[in-house]
Amino acid sequence: MGILVGYLLGILTASKHKDQHASPNADSSNTPQRQPPSDWPLSVVCIPPPKSEEEYAEENKKKRRETIKFRVELIGAFVLIIYTFFTILMWHANKKSADAAKSAADTAAKQLELTSRPWVDIDVSITSPVTYDSNGMHVSFTFAPKNIGQSPAQDVSIAPKLVPGSMGTDVREMQKRICDNRAAASDEPLRYVLFPDRSYKQEITMGITDTEINSQWSKFELRQKPNDLIPVLIIGCVDYTYDSSPRHHQTGFAFDILMKDRRILLKSKMPLQPDSVGLMEHSFGGHFAN
Repeated sequence: MGILVGYLLGILTASKHKDQHASPNADSSNTPQRQPPSDWPLSVVCIPPPKSEEEYAEENKKKRRETIKFRVELIGAFVLIIYTFFTILMWHANKKSADAAKSAADTAAKQLELTSRPWVDIDVSITSPVTYDSNGMHVSFTFAPKNIGQSPAQDVSIAPKLVPGSMGTDVREMQKRICDNRAAASDEPLRYVLFPDRSYKQEITMGITDTEINSQWSKFELRQKPNDLIPVLIIGCVDYTYDSSPRHHQTGFAFDILMKDRRILLKSKMPLQPDSVGLMEHSFGGHFAN
């Protein structure tokens, strides 16, 4: 294209010079002829030789190759996008399958643990007269933990405590502190191994001070404290471990200590024989197994 434009410009320039030179000759009779100076610029037109059929064929072949290359690259890019899309779909499907398999395996392992692990139940009874003096109330309990699971329970220990409270008292926070402290205590001397379907008995004498008992009434706006009443509970847990679990497991208990007729203990009735008092499961938390 550039060669063609140069060619046309050369022709136009040559024609212009030719007209300028021809005008004086037309009136040569009146005007003397003037010779152009020797340094007059000459226009040179370069006309390229025409392309041969082989060159045209080579250009067409080159264009076809470039077209084919572009189409191949376009198809390759499209195939790559499709491949990437299906790869992502397969990854999501495999991840979903792997997650489902892991969940099923975890569920099966947990189910196997639940059926093969130890479970420790506990029975609590009063085995001494309930007495009261200037230091507070005193009583002895017999704790009988029993392994009702399928494997041995290790490091079995009992963590009980007498606390002030009545049937509406929420004891869960107090109980949690007691049980957490027992799980963290590595120096507890009385720890046992309890095999399946086996139990043992442990007697523990406990007490609660008069100050602790009276703290129960400070929660209420009373003109006069009922000094004869002893609202008291026994709460705690049995703590244990087993081989396939790295943490401590516990069974909680909470009982209201009442007279046989379900009344609150009375100081004026002390001492009370074991057969005149009883334990009633607390109705506001305290019973669990983990």
